Amino acid sequence: LQGMLRVLGRFAIASGRCTAESGAAACVAACAASMRGVYAEVEARKAIFSKYAPHLMADLLVHMVGTSGGAPLSALSDASAALRECGLCMLGTCGPRELQQMHATYGSQSALGVALAAMRTDFERRHKFEGKV
Repeated sequence: LQGMLRVLGRFAIASGRCTAESGAAACVAACAASMRGVYAEVEARKAIFSKYAPHLMADLLVHMVGTSGGAPLSALSDASAALRECGLCMLGTCGPRELQQMHATYGSQSALGVALAAMRTDFERRHKFEGKV
C-alpha cells in the first residue's frame, strides 16, 4: 500500500494534480481516490486476487488505523473515505474463510479488529448488495 501511494503521489506531482500550494493532505487524498479504482479492479477480478485479498486488507487496515509509531491516514477525512471504499472492495474479494481468519488474527479488542468489524458491518449493510437486483 505504501508503495502504491508513493507511485501515485509521484504520478500526481508529475501530472500537476498535486502542488506545494495544494498541500500534502490534498495530495494524499488524491492518491487514495486513485487507489479506489485499483481496488475496484481487484474486486472485479475476484477469482485471481482472492488469495491475496487478506494481505491487501491487512496492509490497508494498518494504514487506516495507524501503527504505534505512525499517524493513521484516517486522520485525513478525504483520504479516509477513499481508503474505506478500498476496504469495502477488499471485503467483497475475500471469501468466508479469509474473513474468519482475519477476525481470528486481529481479535475483537485490538484497534485493527475493531476497524475490521466496523468495516464488515458497513459492508454487510450497504456495499454488498449495491447495484444488484
